[in-house]
Amino acid sequence: MFSNTETQEVPTLADIVREETDDGRLIVRFLIDVMQGLLEQSKPCHQLDAARQLLNLGFHPAQTLIDANTPAAPTRKNLRALRVLGVETAPLHRELAALIREETDNGRTTVRFLIDVMQGNLPDFKPHHRLSAAKELLRRGFDTPNPSDAGNSAEEAPAPAEKTTKSPGAWIDALR
Repeated sequence: MFSNTETQEVPTLADIVREETDDGRLIVRFLIDVMQGLLEQSKPCHQLDAARQLLNLGFHPAQTLIDANTPAAPTRKNLRALRVLGVETAPLHRELAALIREETDNGRTTVRFLIDVMQGNLPDFKPHHRLSAAKELLRRGFDTPNPSDAGNSAEEAPAPAEKTTKSPGAWIDALR
């Protein structure tokens, strides 16, 4: 019943995103194209959104576009919803997460889908969908993981993704 085969290390979703996007280069190139207005059917709001993402990654020339398209005094602030941490994940949630990981090759199928959306390989997706896919890839591949991403409880939450010199921000200078 017991086998002596080696335990194979399963890559994290962040590892898969980094691998599939050439350590974020693919995402950065897409965002620069959007910011420069090279994406067909993109609107100024898409350019501004891409510029904000690039600024977050350390691409400071994006600030020029942001300054030119942002009112001097914002009328309202965007507030992020607060996440309640430390809540035990229900067993059903863990089972569902395990099934999803199994059915999507540990998330690789989903990552490939998001890349296809971002690159415009699927005809029914509009620019805002493509930007959302790029943001999700950045979040999943380069931000601190959310405990619910892996289907774990707060006690079993994975360690934050290591920040390496291979972050998307590090590739911006090479793309100039």
